[in-house]
Amino acid sequence: MNASNFYYPLSGLINAATSISLGIFVLNRNRSKITHIIYALFCLSIAVWSGFYFAWLMSDTAEAALFYSRCFMAGAIFIPIFYLHHILALLGLNKSKKHIIFLIYTAGIICSAFNFTSYYIPETSPQMSFKFWPKAGILFTVFLITWVLVVIYGVYEILKAYRGSNGQKRNMLKYVLIATLIGWGGGATNFPLWYGIRILPIGNILVSGYVIITAYAIVKHRLMQIEIVIKKTLIFSGILASIFAIFAGFTFFAHEFLIELLGANTRYVVLFFTVLFITLGIKPLENFLVNLTDNILFQRKYDYRKTLKEASEGMTLITDMKKLLNFIVRVVAMNIRVKSASLFSFDESKNKYILRVRRGSNRKHIGYSLSPNSDLVHWLKTNKEALLYFDIEDWMKSEKLLRKEKGLMNRLISIKEDFLSMDAILCVPSFIKGELIGFLMLGEKLSGDIYTQEDLHLLSTLASEAAIAVENARNFMEIEKLREKERESYIQTVLALAQTVDEKDSYTHGHLEDVAFYGMKVAEELEGSSEFAVKINMEELETALKLHDIGKIGVPDAILHKNGNLKPDEWVVMKQHCAIGARIVDPITKLRRVGYIIKHHQEKYDGTGYPDGLKGEEIPLESRIISVVDAYHAMISDRPYRKALPEEVALRELKSNIGTQFDPVVVGAFARAWEKGKIRKR
Repeated sequence: MNASNFYYPLSGLINAATSISLGIFVLNRNRSKITHIIYALFCLSIAVWSGFYFAWLMSDTAEAALFYSRCFMAGAIFIPIFYLHHILALLGLNKSKKHIIFLIYTAGIICSAFNFTSYYIPETSPQMSFKFWPKAGILFTVFLITWVLVVIYGVYEILKAYRGSNGQKRNMLKYVLIATLIGWGGGATNFPLWYGIRILPIGNILVSGYVIITAYAIVKHRLMQIEIVIKKTLIFSGILASIFAIFAGFTFFAHEFLIELLGANTRYVVLFFTVLFITLGIKPLENFLVNLTDNILFQRKYDYRKTLKEASEGMTLITDMKKLLNFIVRVVAMNIRVKSASLFSFDESKNKYILRVRRGSNRKHIGYSLSPNSDLVHWLKTNKEALLYFDIEDWMKSEKLLRKEKGLMNRLISIKEDFLSMDAILCVPSFIKGELIGFLMLGEKLSGDIYTQEDLHLLSTLASEAAIAVENARNFMEIEKLREKERESYIQTVLALAQTVDEKDSYTHGHLEDVAFYGMKVAEELEGSSEFAVKINMEELETALKLHDIGKIGVPDAILHKNGNLKPDEWVVMKQHCAIGARIVDPITKLRRVGYIIKHHQEKYDGTGYPDGLKGEEIPLESRIISVVDAYHAMISDRPYRKALPEEVALRELKSNIGTQFDPVVVGAFARAWEKGKIRKR
């Protein structure tokens, strides 16, 4: 083969690799969804055509070339059929257009029956630099006309859907349309030579353009939600293309320079060096392609994950509401890099959404408010998702949408004015327990880039994390208010804290009363023992028993209510509840000692507990009592992942852990109280 012609079989190989890889990965992602199935079949038909296209161009005889050209037509016949079916499925038209789908499949099956006859390809002949180019038979012409009509109809349906859509769907359809024009336009350059028209098939490689541009749409607009497919596809395709390039390079070098020197042994030398280079280079090549695809397509996503993790960690540490709101805006403004940012939060006393923090070029000042009945707030409460300014403009231009909903235009105008007054193009709401607690309005990016689906995902996740942080900050602020009133409302403070815990974790409902009851009975048993000389502060013990789980107010619900074992990183968060509980009660003077007891109620007698790893009598006695009764009640209670243990079994478990987890003296007192009937399941 002429060295200049290596491009054409290489283009076929690349097309086959990208298509089959993407098709397999898409199908594995969701084998039951029609869009995935038809897309995979479309990719498979391209792969069949491209694979035999490669084999045909590498043929040494006219017979082989004729056979392989008829083989690649087996795939080519179904490419437009699967394409149109995929487009109709993507647009949700596969049911309403089922008669068209039936018609094209019937035509494809009929054409396939004649594929290996001279009606399609009678022979091959030299054309330009190609030794064996197929000649068009009468049925090939029929196929080509059908091919053109099917593509035109597919483009028509895309354009019609594009004109009637807006926002993210409109962007997705734009990329599908561009991919169609490039992919089909490139593939069409193969056909002139069939009729003796001297135009080289230089656009054949653009068939991969459809796959690559669709891949871009997947990354940018979550088309079929399979971002990971892109990375694997590009890496696989790059490796396959590189292997072929190595083989082709050695073949060309041998043909040009070694054939006379080595004669018949040339092929073995080529094979040896090809295998050697592929073996040595395959791993470095894979690493290079992984880094390349990460940097080009996925680096921003990795940066976003890092940003989210750091922001979440930072927010949970801030208990001052004003500082927290400023931190949220600063994180977004610095990482997304926007021209303006405004944060509104709901003020229950005023029943309004107040502008708390502003940055950049917005025209409103701190204290500006929006009513809960305003059109913007109503839209956010109803739809519970981010809102883009460009979507509003699209809706205002959609006569069909405006006719459906009376008064919609006026509401959209009102929302648009709110966006303009904030110099914003994106609004991200924040909800807690279904209630809108605030929203963030962002201006254009300084880079001029649009807000992508990754941006919306990041900001929506941050909004959820911020809602939890705001709720925690509010809880801490309530604690601060209670601190000011502690002297005259100590009992009310204790009850309010206990109630807060009950509302935070449904499991603690009833748990606190039982644990407090058991703990006091153990303390009475200890004080009634002649061998026990330590005086227990019963008031502090009872308060600590009731508040020992108060720190769970700082543990996210997703961890607190998880149905199953916690992961290591989730345990790290859960273990913080002891220290959080201590910090919560510490501001109240009368509860300082109680806070110390709460902090250490998860310590173990052998020193392996948390948070400080205290050992033996280093652990406060009250904490050791709580540890025993808390564990006992947990064992005899139903949990989401197991049934309650019998009381006798739970008692044996306490005794079996004497000296390791539990204080022997405390367990002895517990056992005596249990045997006397003072401790029974309530």
